[in-house]
Amino acid sequence: MDILAIVLTGGRSSRLGGRHKPAVEIGGTSVVDRVIGAVREADRRARIVVAGSGDGITDPSVDVVREDPPFAGPVAGVAAALAAVAADPARTVVLLAGDMPFVTPDLIRALVRRAGEGAAVADDGHPQMLCAAWQECALRDALARLGDPADAAMRALARDVDLTRVPADPTVLRDIDTPEDLARARRLGDDGSMSLTITSDPASDELLSENPLALLIGMLLDQQVAMETAFAGPEKIRQRTGSVDAAEIAGYDPDAFVEVFRETPAVHRFPGSMAGRVQKLCQEIVAEWGGDAAAIWTDGEPSGAEVLKRLKKLPGFGDQKAKIFLALLGKQVGFTGDGWQEASSPYGDDGSFRSVADITGPESLAQVRETKKAMKAAAKK
Repeated sequence: MDILAIVLTGGRSSRLGGRHKPAVEIGGTSVVDRVIGAVREADRRARIVVAGSGDGITDPSVDVVREDPPFAGPVAGVAAALAAVAADPARTVVLLAGDMPFVTPDLIRALVRRAGEGAAVADDGHPQMLCAAWQECALRDALARLGDPADAAMRALARDVDLTRVPADPTVLRDIDTPEDLARARRLGDDGSMSLTITSDPASDELLSENPLALLIGMLLDQQVAMETAFAGPEKIRQRTGSVDAAEIAGYDPDAFVEVFRETPAVHRFPGSMAGRVQKLCQEIVAEWGGDAAAIWTDGEPSGAEVLKRLKKLPGFGDQKAKIFLALLGKQVGFTGDGWQEASSPYGDDGSFRSVADITGPESLAQVRETKKAMKAAAKK
């Protein structure tokens, strides 16, 4: 099957301070080149047309056109790209936003297979119209029905079109709108998986990145000790017990588990009480979530408000701790539930530097400490 890929790069990037989003680099490669690379891997013969700015493109075989007028929106970009190529009724057109650095060849192939006589859209709980595949005739017909494409919405273009939704991992569909999005993307692996840098200890950060329960335990331990000490605690538990598993910790002999916490260097400055709290947390996760900590924020595609409600039911999680953890999920773990920033405010606010949710290395750790210091000083006045 012939494929035409239209990559849309015509936005103003105003939320990124005017920096052209597709041209920013992640891992030494521009975002738009990563999108183009995914298309090439999906189908080496695909023709690729970029609609918008050509900044950041290194592939000389890619055609670049401009929507008319410039910055007239994605539908205008689609129209400009189609006007630049001869019509082919047998072809499938893939539409991709130019600021999705983690889109995969597998997802592109799946969309092409499912397009049928209409269109297929990636769906991570919401249809993503800028990650879709259309039968070319259906797309040209939709544009003709719409009329003037300038400033038109993609949903309007898809009106009266037979849409097939293709389930997609939200991490694959991450885009870049803000400096925080860019910083988060640069911390992720090539596949969009999380890579945290909270403790500056590689083993501890790797465990936090890979084990949701470890991250939740670190949050529980984050009181009356330095943040990096708290979040290094789960790795100490792993080293001394062999794993960080909810069922195993829940069933651990309580006295022996206190000794795990006491061993030098201690997991926490209050080993007795905190060992008990961690066990109660794990017992709750086993009883209510089948031992799967991540289910708290993934089961049933919950909103931010729902996840906050679930967190506040956990032993040791009051309102503030629950909001901070929700902000951490949204800012660094890829949680995209509706309203998560509002539910976690003020910790979910962009650029707030109030908590562990904003720590991505030594510099941001220092900023968070300065913010906390200033807040304490203000509270004493």
